[in-house]
Amino acid sequence: MESEFKKLGKNSTEFFKQIAGSTSELFDVDSVIGPNGDFKELKGIDVIIRSITVALYTVQGTYPWNSNYGMGLYRYIFELADERTERMIREKVIETINKYEPRARSFVSVYFIGTRPGFVVDITLTREKEERKVKLVFDQSILKQGSER
Repeated sequence: MESEFKKLGKNSTEFFKQIAGSTSELFDVDSVIGPNGDFKELKGIDVIIRSITVALYTVQGTYPWNSNYGMGLYRYIFELADERTERMIREKVIETINKYEPRARSFVSVYFIGTRPGFVVDITLTREKEERKVKLVFDQSILKQGSER
């Protein structure tokens, strides 16, 4: 029996275009239910944003099959709000982005909230012609969310 690949012959390029993951277009689904009752579809740079957000908020060791996955930036919420801590957070964020999402270029800045313990991570992501800014807040409210689950 002749394989589907061999049947395509000169049209093998068309075959490879149909294989999932073989295009440069990014596509994924978010675990949030959309207004139509289905999972929310993510495309383009939104896929990368979701991936980075999950990695930065996930505590290392959460996934038993990949105990090194994640960053767990929550642990810096009560650290001293100084240049050293700011630099350390920024370096860890850049390291995490480079490790889990090399599909985009990033610019990262960090600043402390000032009125309460915590900090904000501003990330500007660029992929091909898309650019998006993301603001992630790490304060004591995320610790409360985890205890309510």
